[in-house]
Amino acid sequence: EDYLIEKILKVFAIFQYNRVSAPKNHDRTSFPQVGEQAGASATIKTSEGSNLVYCNAKPGKGPMMHIVDTNETLIPIRGKWRCSWKIEVLVKYYDADPLDVISFSAGVQRRFENITFEEPDAEHILMFLIRGNAPQAEFSSDEVEEI
Repeated sequence: EDYLIEKILKVFAIFQYNRVSAPKNHDRTSFPQVGEQAGASATIKTSEGSNLVYCNAKPGKGPMMHIVDTNETLIPIRGKWRCSWKIEVLVKYYDADPLDVISFSAGVQRRFENITFEEPDAEHILMFLIRGNAPQAEFSSDEVEEI
């Protein structure tokens, strides 16, 4: 439910600002990808199945590994971001600079983290685009225990 994503955002010190949002429609076994609060604040409401979100975070912060049921495209706006994905037990990553584009397919475990450690007190911005009318995300039991 939405309290889970809001708690995760608070624990990992991430702030999301949704600018384009599809209508909500989710069940109780997963949670909306951008959270109800962020989705409700969208400047542009659409029905075409797109969510455009800005994520602000300080270095060392980002969400834990999660699975999304749709494509997710990440574009750093400010700062350097580590974009990681997990295949079985192997974790790989790409360190993305501003305006690089990283895209994760549906069902791939992924996470992103601000790695701009030379600016430890500054928040940096990552923009992401999530496709689908009601995108959902899930964490493994290991990640949920960490919360």
